[in-house]
Amino acid sequence: MCSSDLGSDLNSGTSKEDPVATLAEAMKKALLCPDICDIVVSAGTYQKTVTLTSGINIYGGYKPKTFVYDLPNNATVISGTEARAVIAQGLTLSTTLSGFTIKGKNFVSDGTSSYAVWAKDIADDLFVVDRCTIQPGTGGAGVDGEDGSKGGDGGLGA
Repeated sequence: MCSSDLGSDLNSGTSKEDPVATLAEAMKKALLCPDICDIVVSAGTYQKTVTLTSGINIYGGYKPKTFVYDLPNNATVISGTEARAVIAQGLTLSTTLSGFTIKGKNFVSDGTSSYAVWAKDIADDLFVVDRCTIQPGTGGAGVDGEDGSKGGDGGLGA
């Protein structure tokens, strides 16, 4: 599967000439492959939370239009729009995320936590994050707690 911010989600995603635009659509179409497909992603900023699927590897760092791999010159960014930028939960097959800058969302208030990569319920050897730069977001400030109760009176001095 090919994904490019120059593509369209109406495209098939099966070639560099016909890429889909979003990682979510690439993931949907990769699930329809007779065998498990990998997803290659061209340079650009993808502003949506990405939920990984078992066995589908996602590789960033490809040049737009040609899809030639050149990570140093083709920054591929996942910029979270929710509390979690990348979600990896319950993976049961080996899954790789490679070649991305992953940015967590910044929050100002409401005590909301920010996660660039959130992984849960995965065996240690099933999830690989490779050649990625992970930039955490700022968690939101929480509300002040209530005042504590009055302490006991002090004793007599010496």
